Amino acid sequence: MVVIKIGGSVLQSTPFDINPSFLRLLDIFKSHNDQFFIINGGGPLCRVLQNVLRSIGITDSDRLDRMGIKVNNMYAEFVRMLLPEDHTYPNIIVTKDDIDAAKGDLHKFKYFVGGAESPGHSSDYDAAIFAHAFGSDKVLRITNVDYLYDKDPNTYSDAQVIKNISWDSYLQMFDSVFVPGGSYPFDPVASRFARDHKIKVFLTSIENIIRKNKISLAEFDGTVIG
Repeated sequence: MVVIKIGGSVLQSTPFDINPSFLRLLDIFKSHNDQFFIINGGGPLCRVLQNVLRSIGITDSDRLDRMGIKVNNMYAEFVRMLLPEDHTYPNIIVTKDDIDAAKGDLHKFKYFVGGAESPGHSSDYDAAIFAHAFGSDKVLRITNVDYLYDKDPNTYSDAQVIKNISWDSYLQMFDSVFVPGGSYPFDPVASRFARDHKIKVFLTSIENIIRKNKISLAEFDGTVIG
């Protein structure tokens, strides 16, 4: 099984459209014989709604995060419905009970779609949890960024590509406190879980996947964390 976390900004560039490249990504999934577990992020709509809540004085992280969870799970249902019905597990997977039920049907379906359950982290954490639960030591993280950089390449022209990095070194690059709606290559809570459970994250861009026209960790072009 290939566990894939799709960044919300890959799904949508604004709260009001669906990126054509995301639909192309689904076509690439369909061309593979692999079994996929897909988790998506909340993207622009999540951040818009959280910012509205902040603007009226709601600053509690749990409340903001629960808004993000609702958006994330709505998108998860949308992604599930975009996949071939006969080959897709009929429910989004959120809880431990959901995981246990889905394990009994692994032989029946090609696609499984996961959602988010609790506040305190992004859906990166759910991707790591699902990878561990389904016996995978890898997560493919698809974003709009081709590699991890030592600093923001949009701001610094001398930003350097990082192709391989340990979890401890990666965690030193980012604040250890998760912020709802924050933008991370892989969020710090998820990263600590992945480090502790020896899960590697393969970070790449949607453009790299489309250019190769396939999902292949053996011919991977991006950053490996872990």
